[in-house]
Amino acid sequence: TGSFGPEPPFPAAAKAAAYLSNHPFKTEGSLKNLFIGFFATCMIASANYVINEWLDADFDKYHPTKSLRPAVTGVLNGKIVIFEYIALAVAALGAKRISTGKALIIAVF
Repeated sequence: TGSFGPEPPFPAAAKAAAYLSNHPFKTEGSLKNLFIGFFATCMIASANYVINEWLDADFDKYHPTKSLRPAVTGVLNGKIVIFEYIALAVAALGAKRISTGKALIIAVF
């Protein structure tokens, strides 16, 4: 619990909603930056999911449903997984750089 009561179930969504409801979008490019930031966040999250799926394959083979995934069954090519991971990460960093010129923020994420 915070000083204003219990934490909402989706704190990030609540903070984004509060920001959006109080932000008039009068500055040029604010809406564009919002969409670019959303895109960058989706790309970096996707990069994480791709590499995590590949790295967890040895553990997932013991799970009843995860054992049927392509990473576990050997259908995926490791070179393609690494390429996809790098491409998604570069897309995220590039989008963030276009948006604010500060790609380091999303790199830390």
